[in-house]
Amino acid sequence: MKNSFRIIYKKGLLFVAIIATLLVISTIYIVLDRDELDTTTGVTLNQPMSLFSLRLGNISSNASLVSADTSTYEMREESDIEALRSAITAPTSSQTKTSEKDADQTPPQDLSKPLFSDITAIATDGNRYLYLADNGAATITKTDGKGNVVARWGGFGTKEGEFRNIAGIAVDIYGFVYVADAGNLRIQKFDPYGRSVTMWGQRGTGRGQFMSMSGIASQYNIDAKGTLIFVTDPAAARVQVFSTSGEYIGVWGEYGSIAPVEVDHSTVAGVMGRMSLSGSYVPIVPTENADPKVAERNIAFTFKGKEHSIQINVDRGAYLGAKYNTPTIGADTFPEPELWSEYYFKMYSDPVNDPVFDSILTSLQQIQRRERLSDREAIELAIAFVQQIPLSKDTTVKYPIEVIHDKTGNSFDKALLLYGILERLGINAAYLYFPKSKEGSIGLGKTSLATATALAEFGPANQYRYIYVDVTKPTAIGNMPDALKNDDPFLLRENWDNINELKGYDFNTADEVLYTYEFLKSRLDYINKAKNTPELRGKLDWNDMGNKISEVLKIIEENPLDYDRIVTRIKNSKVTEIRIRINDD
Repeated sequence: MKNSFRIIYKKGLLFVAIIATLLVISTIYIVLDRDELDTTTGVTLNQPMSLFSLRLGNISSNASLVSADTSTYEMREESDIEALRSAITAPTSSQTKTSEKDADQTPPQDLSKPLFSDITAIATDGNRYLYLADNGAATITKTDGKGNVVARWGGFGTKEGEFRNIAGIAVDIYGFVYVADAGNLRIQKFDPYGRSVTMWGQRGTGRGQFMSMSGIASQYNIDAKGTLIFVTDPAAARVQVFSTSGEYIGVWGEYGSIAPVEVDHSTVAGVMGRMSLSGSYVPIVPTENADPKVAERNIAFTFKGKEHSIQINVDRGAYLGAKYNTPTIGADTFPEPELWSEYYFKMYSDPVNDPVFDSILTSLQQIQRRERLSDREAIELAIAFVQQIPLSKDTTVKYPIEVIHDKTGNSFDKALLLYGILERLGINAAYLYFPKSKEGSIGLGKTSLATATALAEFGPANQYRYIYVDVTKPTAIGNMPDALKNDDPFLLRENWDNINELKGYDFNTADEVLYTYEFLKSRLDYINKAKNTPELRGKLDWNDMGNKISEVLKIIEENPLDYDRIVTRIKNSKVTEIRIRINDD
């Protein structure tokens, strides 16, 4: 009897314990179901959650619970963003467009096997998913740890959700994905399934602007009770910090180094060369909805004593696309041309430049036919056109379409424009880079290997030789400034294999004129010294001789490419026949 009672008693206690447990669980469920702020934790809960699925995140020193609202994927904080600015802040509700209900229903996608063409970045959400950037396809692919594709989004372009040259990926503790879209100079934020949330950034050096991008990272900050987004900008030598909604928080960094570093340039050149061959150049994507759509440009110049004007209609969308397609490598960054020359040649050959080049060539050919210019003069006409485009001191590299639209360019820009024109005319030309002076110019291929008497020329002996052409101002072919004479230039071409198919420049007339010019200058210098020397002052009519030579020199300097006129004037003036004979009696 006692044993039976004990069994019934124990069963009763077990039943009471079960009932009590159920009551406690239902009470917790009710608490978690309330749409109100828990004053002890500071967390807003909008829908019921299992205790085991509640993500507590991090707890600060004052035991304030951070992050727990899976309904909106956002964090609630006790202080506003201004109070946290010194420590850097957390996201705001304006960033959210995705709910847990939406997240449970992945948008239908045509997901293929995890195939890639050019993986450039990888990140993890710290849980089970990996995110991979494929620059070849301009996409972000989300996979599980076994390589199964969960989501994929992107595409090449400038629209929301599209990319050009992905420099890095970061994922915050809530699964939001941040992509450093270097080609568009912006940060794009997506929810865990690739739906766009927000984006920020543009070209520049101000707050929230970028000159380049090389990486991105996210970090949860306990003191700030928020997530920080860090973006590296190597061209501006700085790291910028943002909230998850894209609000600018801070910056640090400046140009310099801790100590001199020895660099193996042959290794660097190899790495950069491989980078270039693997597609570091980002093709221009024209901007949509440009207003106005077309910009009319008239560029006036003088050739052989006559005024000419070339009208070019520039596609504004293509121009804006070029303007914001920031080159990531150049002579300003790396003096060695092996590191940037291929990039420059891809710039001039970008398809958006074709309509501009076509308009220039059509106009030049029309002038050639109208003025009945020879093949040699047609080359000189193209040189005169580029030389007379105003020179800019801006070191920012420009595409040919930008030079025409802005009607200005630095020596690198103008040399690239002239190189493109001459190549399309079938002329053998090379790009000359002077590393000490950091100047760009053009080398004009000769028709023969004969050595010029006066022209500055470059190239291996007994091989193709190139005559110096100044692109900065109207100057005679082969007349190189004194500042460059001690600067050994690099000779660069896009393709060395097709030289035999190109036409050369008949340099004999230019060589004769430049030789005569240098001779007359030296003769004038002697005359000026002689007429101011007491013992020689009355020997000859120095003023008459000096005036004749000065007039010819002026003609050459004011019309540097009008060789026919110059040769005729030299012959008629007979200045080369002036002989200085001084008798002692």
